[in-house]
Amino acid sequence: MISYSTIRPSNHRVSSPIQQNPSDIELAPHESHSAPTSSIAAQNSSADIQFSAITDRNSSVLPETCKEGGATINTFSELKSAPSRVSSQNRPVSRSTHDSTLMKEFFDFSAAAQTEVKSTSSLTQITFLGRKPLSTLTGVHSGSKIQEIAQGIESKDEVLETLDSLIELAGRVEDQGKYEWSRVLLQRAVRLHRQHFDNKHPSTLDALEALTRILRSQGRYLEAERLLSGAIKAFHKTWGGQHTDTLDCASLLALVMMDQGRHVEAETQARTALETRLKLLDADNNGVLRSKETLGIVLSSAGDGKAAEKLHREVLAARLEKRGHDHPKTLNTMHNLAVSLGWQEKYEMMESVYRSMVEIQTKTIGALHPQTLNSRHGVANALSGQKRLEEAKLEYRDIIALKKSTSGDEHPHTLNSMHNLAKILSHQSKYEEAHTLYSQVLEIERRTLGPEHPSTLENQASLISVLENLGEDDEAEAMSRMTLESRERALGCEHPSTLVSKDRLARLLGDNGNYGESLALYHEVLNVRKKVLGSQHWLTTRTLERMRMVELFLREEEELVEVV
Repeated sequence: MISYSTIRPSNHRVSSPIQQNPSDIELAPHESHSAPTSSIAAQNSSADIQFSAITDRNSSVLPETCKEGGATINTFSELKSAPSRVSSQNRPVSRSTHDSTLMKEFFDFSAAAQTEVKSTSSLTQITFLGRKPLSTLTGVHSGSKIQEIAQGIESKDEVLETLDSLIELAGRVEDQGKYEWSRVLLQRAVRLHRQHFDNKHPSTLDALEALTRILRSQGRYLEAERLLSGAIKAFHKTWGGQHTDTLDCASLLALVMMDQGRHVEAETQARTALETRLKLLDADNNGVLRSKETLGIVLSSAGDGKAAEKLHREVLAARLEKRGHDHPKTLNTMHNLAVSLGWQEKYEMMESVYRSMVEIQTKTIGALHPQTLNSRHGVANALSGQKRLEEAKLEYRDIIALKKSTSGDEHPHTLNSMHNLAKILSHQSKYEEAHTLYSQVLEIERRTLGPEHPSTLENQASLISVLENLGEDDEAEAMSRMTLESRERALGCEHPSTLVSKDRLARLLGDNGNYGESLALYHEVLNVRKKVLGSQHWLTTRTLERMRMVELFLREEEELVEVV
């Protein structure tokens, strides 16, 4: 990603086009891959920032079981061409703190923000950060500078200088994959904005956007939603409902809704922001382009790649004319266009877009820059979609070697590429190799992210298929049960990934002759999919077919028992 050090608050927004995995190759006709909602990396419409799609398990109160009758989540993201992996660039490394106090200080929240969780203060953590070896902070700020930042500043000019330093440092720390440290620094920046400038300074939204991005990258979606809901009210009171800051904040909220699988709400929110801007501004206005891009991202994550492609092509044409082909915003739009093409299985076109990005980025930022490697990752994904597995495998291996040398063996970028290489190996029926690689990634993610982090659970879910193909049915069933239980707690009962896990367990149980439990699980999945997707959706009809097949087997078994 582009470091914050290149960005001045209120003048430019952070840009970070990152890898996105296209529609995955199905392991078998009955298999459906569905990453956590919006595993299409969401790009911030107002800041041109992309995020992974993981739901917070710490700040929410979710049902302990997922029987019928839970709260409805509107989502269409369980689609045949679900991408294989959430974007790793924004996956968290730690969740050691949970500072809802900060957000309550920044904005007044509605009555919905009731959970109060104590944590180590931002002040303490920034002081701790100042004691880290200077090399870990890329040599930009000394420990004494961090201490100064933590102790508070008097004049507004000094505050602005400090905020620049905080945001710059947060970006550099984030580049290293230290997302928790980055969050703490950004929380301090938001606190200073609120204390010294209220909602009226142009850089207030920039600090809010940066903190929202980190919360989303850590999967703290309910925290981000509460923060943004309060921020919208505050900006509306200060500037009015048609001000660019209010609308940009609303667009951020649309992406957070999308992250949680609430695509109907997200689309409504994004369309409203776009329609409001179109009434006031020209079609090529930057605000209009940002809103179009947000809507395109939401539509892509909901599976409407065709509508998303149209919007992204409109934005791309405008940005090429205004900014040129090598501008970061143009490259962001190219990435989003490539994602929408992947959803439509237009893999050759997708490959062409990503190769163009690689060529531009190699010339402008270098072949080893994370953005360039992430675009190469997109090329590999497109090759995979075209069944050019050997080419994709070689590309992944090269990317992994480069990422290990530049970012480290345990950086989220590296793990993401290792995960997708394991998936290619599985597609090639090289199950032992795939098992080894998945296990390596899983061990690191359990240690660095936690055993119930959605990225960890996604890797775990991929490993289940390999275990099945290796004939390890008991281990596959045990891991499938564990994954389902964890996803119910982390993502909720009606999240697409939870339903995929429940569907998978039902199939495993049916294959092993446990027809009664299999039938009960299919019944739960069917009821949710009818409610959310409709009775005619292909996932709903497929679930019904599987359920009827299990019913047939169960009747045959009962008749056999009666005869005996």
